[in-house]
Amino acid sequence: MADLAGQLFGSIILLGLLFLFFIVPIILTFMNLYFILAEPGKFKNAAEVLTWILGPLFSAILYDYMGIGGEWQEQLFASDSAIHTPVSEHYVVTVLVLVSLGLLGYFLLKLASKRLPPLVKILSISFLYIGCAVCVMWIIQVLGRADELSVYLAVFPLNVILLSASVVKTLLKEQKEEDEGKDFEKFTGLRRLLVKSSCWPALAFLMVWPVLGICIAVLVLFGQEPSAAVKAFTETSDWMLSQRISPPTVYSDGHYLCTVAAGGHEKLVKPKRMGVRHGHRIVVNRQLCVANAFEQVLEERTPRFHRFVRHVYDTYGYPVAKHIRTPLAADITYLVMKPLEWIFLLVLYLTDRKPEDRIAKQYL
Repeated sequence: MADLAGQLFGSIILLGLLFLFFIVPIILTFMNLYFILAEPGKFKNAAEVLTWILGPLFSAILYDYMGIGGEWQEQLFASDSAIHTPVSEHYVVTVLVLVSLGLLGYFLLKLASKRLPPLVKILSISFLYIGCAVCVMWIIQVLGRADELSVYLAVFPLNVILLSASVVKTLLKEQKEEDEGKDFEKFTGLRRLLVKSSCWPALAFLMVWPVLGICIAVLVLFGQEPSAAVKAFTETSDWMLSQRISPPTVYSDGHYLCTVAAGGHEKLVKPKRMGVRHGHRIVVNRQLCVANAFEQVLEERTPRFHRFVRHVYDTYGYPVAKHIRTPLAADITYLVMKPLEWIFLLVLYLTDRKPEDRIAKQYL
């Protein structure tokens, strides 16, 4: 009876956590969307506060749970992390500055809009535009992965965009009420545009470009590239906007050293194509194919000896491979493995009628 009660309690806790982590964000998203389209209700502020508290917290937990980590050029191991970071660490400073501008614009409009001069309000909206642009880039980046958890990484940035739209809508509505009865005809030129709130969104969009120019100029002085905002997302691997191909992830049932070596510099290791091992896509070069073909022959001709060799390799090869994290280390591993590759090739030519056919069929 006690065991049944314990199982029931555990099931309730699990369902509660699933509801908290997966259903609550969706509910908050629909609430934030509703408050843009309809008149703000009494739960509007509560929904916004919960979004700002739970959004970063849940995103950080999910980011860690998915095992995201490491720059695109780093070799990943299935026991550590299996996905490279979606934002390049070399350019993350630029992204953080742009996000900070967006947050500054949001909280200025949210908390102090009635005390701000018109030009500062317009500038705050332009900051919001910049922050929302970064959110859009992030959403596109993470939605490129075909798994359900990555979709949830886009939920908080989507809500930030919704909250930004909401705060601008509220600002323009309040300003429109203040503008009633004003005679705009007495204002001319730029002054009329500044005092007429209906022009603010367009003016804010125009101000985005000089603001970005100033930010980029300052960031360049601190070592960032002018194109850092774009490269932060493209100089990555495994994601929608990624333009880099990372070394293959090493799994605990493969040819660790040869797999790692295939992640070296292209001119040396000569990758041939992408292959598949146990459902995982890997970079394949001739050395890896020869090693796998040799193991195949070993398993067919001497199964007991093969089990011994595999046990020894599993015991010592995988721990060694985990320390090989850079292309240079992979190059050295490739060269060290070269004599073994020749031995494997010799055995294949001595024991197999069509050794090259066997080699070519590996990882297809």
